[in-house]
Amino acid sequence: MDVVESSPSSSPISSPAGSSDLIKAGTFICEFSGIILTHQQSEVVAANGDCLVRPSRFPPRWLDWGDISDVYPDYVAPDHPSIPELKFAIDVSRARNVACYFSHSCSPNVFVQFVLFDHYNVSYPHLMIFAMENIPPLRELSIDYGMVDEWIGQLTM
Repeated sequence: MDVVESSPSSSPISSPAGSSDLIKAGTFICEFSGIILTHQQSEVVAANGDCLVRPSRFPPRWLDWGDISDVYPDYVAPDHPSIPELKFAIDVSRARNVACYFSHSCSPNVFVQFVLFDHYNVSYPHLMIFAMENIPPLRELSIDYGMVDEWIGQLTM
């Protein structure tokens, strides 16, 4: 994974990330990480102007994964279990990984899947990122942060 600084003053959100190798559709890319905050903690941090990622805003792109109804009209999509509203935030202003450098797009090439693997608290899933499609080498990785494009410049996501 490569992160390219677009300018010396680039914020994590404006510096693109990509790979020098082909990433195949469905490939696990990384976990979105940072400092986990409760809803109450995130309200205080947001007031300070720190950069927050709110998992509840990620659209359920995993529902689109594997949908073959366009090529197989009789396909019946599986039922997905409901998940509670996620009321936590991830502070990426002091601790972050490469996922923080994925650009926003309403037509992304990666998506967030909520995963439980070391605990069973559905209110605090891990945010795992997977490729939605085959991504050619040197293609910028983009994710749908669940916001309209004109708000991307804001610090709180």
